[in-house]
Amino acid sequence: MSEYRPEWYGNRSSVVNKSKDMIVIDYGCPGKGEVICYDLAEGVHLMFQDMETDTVFPSNSFGTDIISVNYCLKGRQESTFRSNTVSYTPEQHMSVNGTGFLPEYFCFPLKVYKGISVVIERDRLKDETRKLFSYFSISPDEIEARLKLKEKWFICLPGKRIQNIFFELEEMKNSADVTYLRLKALELLYLITGMENTAEDSHEYFPKRLIDITKSIRESMISDTFQRTPIEEYTSHYKINTALFHKIFLQIYGDTPYVHLKKYRMNIAAGMLCGTDMKICDIAAESGYSNASKFSGAFSSVYGMTPREYRKKNKK
Repeated sequence: MSEYRPEWYGNRSSVVNKSKDMIVIDYGCPGKGEVICYDLAEGVHLMFQDMETDTVFPSNSFGTDIISVNYCLKGRQESTFRSNTVSYTPEQHMSVNGTGFLPEYFCFPLKVYKGISVVIERDRLKDETRKLFSYFSISPDEIEARLKLKEKWFICLPGKRIQNIFFELEEMKNSADVTYLRLKALELLYLITGMENTAEDSHEYFPKRLIDITKSIRESMISDTFQRTPIEEYTSHYKINTALFHKIFLQIYGDTPYVHLKKYRMNIAAGMLCGTDMKICDIAAESGYSNASKFSGAFSSVYGMTPREYRKKNKK
């Protein structure tokens, strides 16, 4: 029977569904926070995370020696460590971590995250599972050593074989075919056992102070509807190098400031197109465009259709 581990999900979490091998957990956070967890074997878990929230979560308290393999399908995860540094797992990237190097807390800067994790509790593995791992040349100890998990998180853009496994798992997340999920998890762990932590996979950690400054500038830029303030004016005010600001901004939000702000404003415009009867020219002005045709061009670059077409298709 699937086991509910409240220390993994926080004291606001609760079970919303349960079966022999699967459990669905609600984090109890504002917005959406759902995890579907399959127990593939004693000490081996497959988790599907679906988050739409700006909540900052304290790191899981595992109380056991774990190795966690994580893949970001959508969004990105921000992790803040005890060293007061911050790192990111971007979309389509994989991270691997052990118990010895866990963040103090984590959040989702785009307010959305869909991910898959395979978690191994090394001290809870049964002898038959260890024998099965050995038969397929899977070694949690070797994964930890090769990827240097005692020193930092391993983050990389995995190859097609590993990506395809995660895509297949996502397609089967609501399936009752646990045997298939076990096979795919074994294949994944076999491939990861053979990986090395190379210079190509080095991932930059930024001081939290600079992360906070970058986020403050982003908030100021969002409130500047007509984008009249040059970025250099913001970076000068906050005493941060402009090139470094661009680099950190890209790590946090996955886009340049210009692209991010355009997407942000077009998302708000999309809500007005569907939820109000405002004229498109007025929505353009609200979005910072005095020229409706430029607004239409910007909107089309984000949504692949004109504001008028979007309204017709999605009007409530």
